[in-house]
Amino acid sequence: MEEQHNIRNQYEDMCSSFANEGYLRDIYHDPEDAIEYSRTKDFFAGNEGLYKFFFKDNKEAIILVNPENSEIIDANFAARKYYGWTRENIPRKIDDINALSNEDIKAENQRAAEEKRNYFLFKHRRANGEIRDVKVFSGSMALKSQSLFYYIVHDINEWNLAEEDLQRTELQLFDAGKIGPVGSWEFDLNSGKVSASDKTREIYGLESEEFTIEKMQKISMPKYRRMLDEAINDLVKKNATYDVQFKIIRPNDGNVRFIHSTAEYYNEKNIVIGMIQDITERNRAKSELREMDSLLNEVGRIAKIGGWELDVATGYITRTPEVARIYEIDNNEPVSLKFALSFYPSGSKELLEKAIQNTVEKGESFDLELEVISAKGNHKWISTIGHPKEKAGKVVKITGSLQDITERKLAEEELLNAKLVAVASTQVKTEFLATISHELRTPLTAVIGFSDILLDDSFGNLNETQIEYINYILKGGNHLLKIINDLIDLSTIETGNMELDYRLFYVSNAVDEIRTVLCSLARKKNIDLFIEVEPQLGVIDADKIKFKQILYHLASNAIKFTHEKGYVTIKAQRCGDFVQVSVKDTGIGISDDDMNKLFHPFKQLHSQLNRKYEGIGAGLAIVKKFVEMHGGEIRVESKERDGSIFSFLIPVNREVHDNKWQLV
Repeated sequence: MEEQHNIRNQYEDMCSSFANEGYLRDIYHDPEDAIEYSRTKDFFAGNEGLYKFFFKDNKEAIILVNPENSEIIDANFAARKYYGWTRENIPRKIDDINALSNEDIKAENQRAAEEKRNYFLFKHRRANGEIRDVKVFSGSMALKSQSLFYYIVHDINEWNLAEEDLQRTELQLFDAGKIGPVGSWEFDLNSGKVSASDKTREIYGLESEEFTIEKMQKISMPKYRRMLDEAINDLVKKNATYDVQFKIIRPNDGNVRFIHSTAEYYNEKNIVIGMIQDITERNRAKSELREMDSLLNEVGRIAKIGGWELDVATGYITRTPEVARIYEIDNNEPVSLKFALSFYPSGSKELLEKAIQNTVEKGESFDLELEVISAKGNHKWISTIGHPKEKAGKVVKITGSLQDITERKLAEEELLNAKLVAVASTQVKTEFLATISHELRTPLTAVIGFSDILLDDSFGNLNETQIEYINYILKGGNHLLKIINDLIDLSTIETGNMELDYRLFYVSNAVDEIRTVLCSLARKKNIDLFIEVEPQLGVIDADKIKFKQILYHLASNAIKFTHEKGYVTIKAQRCGDFVQVSVKDTGIGISDDDMNKLFHPFKQLHSQLNRKYEGIGAGLAIVKKFVEMHGGEIRVESKERDGSIFSFLIPVNREVHDNKWQLV
């Protein structure tokens, strides 16, 4: 009994020593049963259970040092593995592994004291000569009246990696990086007595009462008592793992707390030694995070928006499940920048590469709409937004969103074609646009509404990354809603209420945007698409949206009526006070008899073309109207079987337009 009493006292002394140093550590167990510990047998003689529990099997790297002469008494298996030592070549003194000078060591001691840190930042030398940055927690303990220093060593690089891996769980579950509270307890099966640390008493709410096994069982909620009894019995009789979670009702304040406890049984002494932790706040935070993640994933799924972050240094991308769904890859598959770029065909790939380069070098954000070909070969359109994250004035990460806008692109094309058909019937057009508006606006209302609710913290506080991703969702939803509203506004063209939205813009930019849209169409027919924009053309004042619609109709028609392996050229140049844009193709051409049919709504040239080529003949009529609204004119040159050249001229600014009509 005296020996049993001594191990309990030494156990409590060691727990007190660790607690006073402010360091809490997890205890794991090595399946190795046999390991020599001759270096420490003088200190742990008769206390094999204590030695195994706190030193030998601990997965933390621990070094024991004699404070009188700085000699290393022992290093556990984790420490020997980290430093590359065998038991025979453990350095004699602790100073032998510290690569810092005495002056630097003193300076670090001073900094730790001033910053009130419970650890030191040293440089330690491994057996192979490698110097590593380490974080060292130290303290003292007493065994058999002998004082010892213990050093718990963490590799800073590994420590930082561990923190990153746990940032969505542990770092969000505990305030200021503190893990706790943790207490310890010991159950003597011979006497039935229970001893507990102050922290354990605080957790159980029995700070001023005698601590007994009966009180521990009574405090546990009834539904957990049988499970706890079975877990202890299995630990003692079957050497099963004791790792349990249960709820208690504290007698001092009536609070319900969620508890996590682990324990080891030591047969030679017939005692159970365990650790206890109050995980109420952690579980609550985990539950809230699961609900928040589920909600964010659902919002992302509805809006088809995923989040991603590129590590500039490594080139690897972390992403949400929706990104994997868009690319049609396994959600567990690691994604590098090179791998991600492989999904983008020529044209889109170069635009994205240039945008990322500008973000890294100049800190510029980007917002692009690009074509992708998924891992399963499906053609899609995506919208991607990227923003830089800087550290010490350097871009280290790019965070952004990825949205599948294929349906939106198809809807835009369908709406545009429907608008041309609707020239013959205002009622048909109105009903069609109302249907499309309902189908697109209804899910968008949910996306925008849920995003606003999340940003209002209605479901709990969001962290910075979550707020950033939700803002991307909200921005994408509002952007799509604006496009829908713009398309509906086009219906006013029938009533004569259409107005031009004059804005200054670069012709070259508008041409580039149309080229990006048409690249895939030209590529499917193996048609070369050439662009020639006069460098000094510069800015014009016109309706950019209608300018692009004009160019899109002419260029898409040129591609449609050009044979495979042909070419289409878009050329823009300044002609006095006008800008002239021409679209030349090597297609089937137009006969003299058919020239007079051009620019009339729903007039097809002849039935054979109608069967072979898609279209209803309204596009050129719309083009002509848009050009004339700008005060310009459209021309065509063509020979049958020898291609065509469609050219339009519009004033470079409104003043020229107004003066022209005054002269007329």
